[in-house]
Amino acid sequence: MLVYLLNILLILFWGICLVYHEPTSAKKKLFCIIASLQWTLLSGLRGLSVGSDTYAYGVSFVGVASRSWKDILNDCLITYIRAPFDKNFYYSDALPKDPGYAVFQKIVHIFTDDYRVYLFVVAIITFGALAYFIYKNSTDPVFSYILFSTLFYSFFAITGIRQTLATALVVFIGFEFIKRRQLKKFIIVALVAFALHKSAIVFVPFYFLAEKKITWKYIGVLGIATAFFLSLGQGFVLTMGQLAGYDRDAVYQANTSTYTLFAMLVAIGVGAFHGLVQERYPDKKSVVHATILSGALSMFTLIDQSTMRVQQYYALFIMLSIPDVWDCFDKKSKLFVRAGCILVLIAYLIGNNPYYVFFWQ
Repeated sequence: MLVYLLNILLILFWGICLVYHEPTSAKKKLFCIIASLQWTLLSGLRGLSVGSDTYAYGVSFVGVASRSWKDILNDCLITYIRAPFDKNFYYSDALPKDPGYAVFQKIVHIFTDDYRVYLFVVAIITFGALAYFIYKNSTDPVFSYILFSTLFYSFFAITGIRQTLATALVVFIGFEFIKRRQLKKFIIVALVAFALHKSAIVFVPFYFLAEKKITWKYIGVLGIATAFFLSLGQGFVLTMGQLAGYDRDAVYQANTSTYTLFAMLVAIGVGAFHGLVQERYPDKKSVVHATILSGALSMFTLIDQSTMRVQQYYALFIMLSIPDVWDCFDKKSKLFVRAGCILVLIAYLIGNNPYYVFFWQ
C-alpha cells in the first residue's frame, strides 16, 4: 500500500508545481506524461502475485510463442468470419476466445519473449492513451489521476490485460473520434478493441448517444428503463453479459456495493448539475451523458458483479465529470470540495490496504 500512497503524493506534488500554480497547456501536458510514466513503472515492475491474473497472462504469453501464425490467424477466421454465420460454430464451447489478443501477443514476440518487457509494452500503450484522454478532456488532471489511482487502477493497471488494452483503444482514443464525429475512424478503433476483448462492443452505441440532448425527461425515462431491466433478474443480466463478452472471473465477484453506491451518487450529482455543466462547457454533454449511463449500469453489479466489465467503459468518464461539476462553484468552494474529495479517496485506498510488491521482492 505504501507504494500506492507514494505514487499519489508524487502526483499531488507534480500537480501543485505544474497544474495548480500558474497553469499552462504545456505544463498540463508535462504533468500528464509524468503521472502516466509513474503508473507505467508501477504496472511494469509489479510482481506476478500483484493482480489476480498477472501470472495467468504470463502463461498465456509464453504459450503463444510456440503457436504458428497460421493457427492464430485461422482462429481469427473462425471467430470473426465463419462463426457469425454458422450456428454450429457460434454456439460451440470450443470457439476461440478473443483471438485478436493472440495476434497482439504474437506481434510482441517478434521483438521479445520476455514477459516483463511485455508488461511494459502493455503499460506504455495503456497509460500513454490515458495521458492523452485526460490531457484532452479533464479540467483538473490532478484529481483525474488521483481518482484513477484510488478507484480504477485495480481494473486498468494490475489485472485484465485484454480488456485494459481494449479500453485504452475504444475509450481513451475512440472518444476523440466521437467528439469529432468521425464514425469510420471510431469503428476501426472499436473493431481492433473488439478483437482484443469483445466486451468493447458495449461502448459502440455511445457514439450515437453522446450528442443526445440531456433533459430531465430523458433522465426519468432512463431511470424507468433501468428499473425495468433490473426487474428481469439475474437470468437477463447473465444473458446480456454473455453477449457482451464478459467472464465471471473471481476478480469481478468481490463485493462491489461501495463502488456501486459511489457511482450512483456521482451520477445523481452530475445529473442534478447537468444544466450548469452544459452551460459552462457546451462541449461536455457527452461526458455528462457517459457518467449518467455509468450510474445506471452500476445498478446491475448488485445482481452480478461481473457486469463491472460493461459498466467500467462508461465509469471512466467520472474522472472528467466530477471536476466539471465543482468548476461551477466559486473558487473557495471548489478548493474545499477538491481537498475533501482527495482526502476521502486516499482514506478509501488506505481502508482497502491494497497489496503491491515489485517483481524482485
